[in-house]
Amino acid sequence: MYNIFVEIKDIIKCENDNILPIQSKMIANLLLSGSPYQIYQYKDVSNDIYNKYNAYIRYHMRFDKNINISNNVAPKDVGYYAGELSWLCVKLGLPLISVKINSVNDMPNEGFFGFPQCQEMQKQGMLNKDIVKQIKSEVTEALEDGLYDKLIDYLNGVSSTDGMIEQNSKLVNISKVDSNATLKSSANMTEQKSSKEDYNEVEFLEGQTKERTILQRKRNQEIVKLAKQRDNYTCRVCGFSYQKKIVEAHHLIPISNKSNEYEIKIEDLITLCPTCHSLAHHLVNENEIYVDKLSLIPKLKEIINSK
Repeated sequence: MYNIFVEIKDIIKCENDNILPIQSKMIANLLLSGSPYQIYQYKDVSNDIYNKYNAYIRYHMRFDKNINISNNVAPKDVGYYAGELSWLCVKLGLPLISVKINSVNDMPNEGFFGFPQCQEMQKQGMLNKDIVKQIKSEVTEALEDGLYDKLIDYLNGVSSTDGMIEQNSKLVNISKVDSNATLKSSANMTEQKSSKEDYNEVEFLEGQTKERTILQRKRNQEIVKLAKQRDNYTCRVCGFSYQKKIVEAHHLIPISNKSNEYEIKIEDLITLCPTCHSLAHHLVNENEIYVDKLSLIPKLKEIINSK
């Protein structure tokens, strides 16, 4: 999903402060403005930032020899400023959002694997490609669920730094983002029965809007968890499963099609791996018949089996 034009929104104020370089905030606005599934190349980030802010960030300190840019050229490159953004994500307890910026080999630069999360996964024997796949999945879910609101609020000065980040950058007492999800059921979620029939009778509300610089639609995290549990954390198309991780919940009803809060049942979600999930959104964008899982799942299986 490269080279798709993204209209950068000014979600985060690009001002000087001691928290994050302005260039990192520009990159944050790009990554937060696009689709949760969008992946960018380093060159694309340089071009998009220049077109929006009239400021140039080299895509690579050694290979980018663009000296024809008349405007102020940043002292570091895209990888550096994206890395600074991800270090702040580490402090806020968020997935490494810089994983969305890749080289032509669909992988971040080597510096990405210096983050503590990556090093811990390497110690567990995971290959770099699997580490990237898992973190991309975590970032996608966090974007869908509005968890990066914490980052936005922090950089815009909406939330206090008290109880969030100590001066030594140690993670402390980070409060959870309010999901604003309302369970339309008289029973407590912890007491819900586990049968598929009972799941299908439970109704939820999701799709509320939150006012900030832009309006963002929010997913119901509880029903996402239930959908994954129902499907045993396994992709309904290709059968992929890994330690109850990486898989994602695909909403058959696109949230963008709804103008207000609406009811949703667990049958409106299916569990997919990141690859099948990305394909699902591509198919839905091409033809609305694929909002029906009876059409979507066979088509996805046809595509996967043809590889």
